[in-house]
Amino acid sequence: MLQNIILLSKEEQTDLFNKVEQDDTFKKLKEAMEQQYPTSTQGLQVIEAIKGEVVWDDGKAQFKSIVLLNKEKHAKLYILESQKDNNVFMYYSADVSDPENTEVLGLRTGNGEVKQLFRTEFDATFFKETNYAVQLMNRENDVEAEAFPFSFCLVECAGTYRHCGPGCGDGMSKGGGTPINAIDSCCRAHDRCYANFGWGDDCCDKELVDCVTRNKSVDYCAYLDIVVWFGGDADNC
Repeated sequence: MLQNIILLSKEEQTDLFNKVEQDDTFKKLKEAMEQQYPTSTQGLQVIEAIKGEVVWDDGKAQFKSIVLLNKEKHAKLYILESQKDNNVFMYYSADVSDPENTEVLGLRTGNGEVKQLFRTEFDATFFKETNYAVQLMNRENDVEAEAFPFSFCLVECAGTYRHCGPGCGDGMSKGGGTPINAIDSCCRAHDRCYANFGWGDDCCDKELVDCVTRNKSVDYCAYLDIVVWFGGDADNC
């Protein structure tokens, strides 16, 4: 679950931008965006800039996140830096339309490369202007959790999940039942993958991260929570 969320200062934003602009993987992502729409990386403006912690099981991870949207609202770029167990993980993803606004291309990075996640019919919801910072900073962390090992269902911007969170899902102590949205379905598939291939399987984590990133427009908060925690392990697949 997300906690201790605060705004990134202008200085922190600048430092993060300077860092990612030197990252070859980030450069590859921008090139892929420009292949879809040549001006997609121009005029990008910050609409979300936060930092905080993710609590999961008995551990914590720190993160910084920036989301940018261009003025024409045909490209949205997500920058995420997380630190878990002293390992720093950089993750970039983007949704970009074509010049005719007939389709949307979804991209993500992993292991230094850019991967196409989807190509689908244009939908303006991919490029809606959001501001979840106030909601995240003001909410109380009142998630009901059982004693160690922690068991709780995530409570995110879209509501209380039934399959996302440690010990949350079908046959577990919390949650279960019909998923509330596409990200909840990603979590249910992740539980089933663990059941088949073993708890902590990195390739199950990769499928989860891919699935959640494809559906990040459904709930940016759940996207953050899950990718911060599982993203580094997913790169080991």
